[in-house]
Parts: sequence; structure tokens; C-alpha cells
Amino acid sequence: MRIRQLLPQDRPRERLLAEGASNLSAPELLAVLLRTGTRDRDALQTGAALLETYGGLRGLARIPAGELTGFSGLGPAKAAVLCAALELGCRLRREEREPETSWRDRLRDRALRVEEEEREWVGALFLDPKERCLDEQVVSYGGLDGAFVDLRFLWRRAVRLDAARVVLWHNHPCGDPRLSEEDRALTKHCRECLRFLGIELAGHYVLAGGAFWGEEDGPPVL
Repeated sequence: MRIRQLLPQDRPRERLLAEGASNLSAPELLAVLLRTGTRDRDALQTGAALLETYGGLRGLARIPAGELTGFSGLGPAKAAVLCAALELGCRLRREEREPETSWRDRLRDRALRVEEEEREWVGALFLDPKERCLDEQVVSYGGLDGAFVDLRFLWRRAVRLDAARVVLWHNHPCGDPRLSEEDRALTKHCRECLRFLGIELAGHYVLAGGAFWGEEDGPPVL
């Protein structure tokens, strides 16, 4: 049903003003942002089509504005509005977390930041003897299936910072939080190399689904 066929009080914008945004469906919220549609479909139908095409809000949030402009009914202005609104939602989610108190909080924050990332990232946290974070670095980027780890950069950075411990992390774009055999082999290699430098590897963690898991955390609940 098109918006113009709805009673005035049942239209998305009017419902938002009367009942609040939380009472609207995702297509209705997108319709409010889009405002207008095309000759073939109105804003409500366009919103529903976007969600179906890109696999819901999470999938839509991954699409850059430049790609959205190619979707029927979306020009640069509407694509920019959608991307801005989705990014505000992501930032609000991060701000609602408790203030950072430890390196684990940094890891949780990083897990949220890469939750929608389609590439695999590898990074490290460098800690002092009191486990305060001296620095955080993204060591490398990769593709969907893996990433090259620049271990020499990792060692140099740890030595220059006089770090006592290093926390290694990488994300799994597929969403699987389990450490692979390759991940475990990398953990062993990094631990041995860092030990030679007098630095402890505090852990190697997989970031997936907005959370993180390491070997000591036990099997994740899937």
C-alpha cells in the first residue's frame, strides 16, 4: 500500500510525531528520511526495497554512499542522508557504553567499530607494566578471507614504546568468533618472538558480532 492511500494519521511522519520513532518499523523510518519516492514506488516501498536488497539495516549500513546513489530512487542527497543517519546510530551505540577503564574496554570498543567491516583487520594494543594502554595500532588490512600480518612493524612498535605486554586482535567478517588453526599458530609464533624481546603476549582475540573472544575465554556460545 502506498503512503497516499493511508489515512493521514497512519503515515510514517505523522506516526513518528504522534507515537515516537521507536514505534515505527524500519521501512517507515527509512521513508521519513527519504521523504519522497519515484513514479513506480513511494518512499515507504523504497525503504522496504532497500532493506530487502541489502539484507536489513546491518547490510545497508555497510554500503557506501557512492554505491547507494545507483539504487533506483536515490540520488546523492538521499544517499547522504541515509548514510549519515546510519552512522549516527553506530556512534550512539558506542557512546552508550561505559567509560573506558582498561584495555579490555578498548577491545570492546574496537569490536563495535569493526562489526560491519567487510575486510579483515589485524591490530595490537601495547600495554605498560600496570596494563595501561600506551598505544593502539592497526597492523594490517586484508580481504574477506584473511590479512597479512606485518610482524616486524609489531615488534618495532612494541620495543619503541617499551611495552611490557601486547594484545593482538583481528576481526572475522564472517561473524564466526572461533580461533582458527591459523590463528592459534600465529598466537604461538607471536608469543615466542615477543618472549625473546622480553615482552609478554597478553592474548590474541577474535572480534566478531560486536564482542571478542580469546583462547582463555573458552568456547564461544554460538
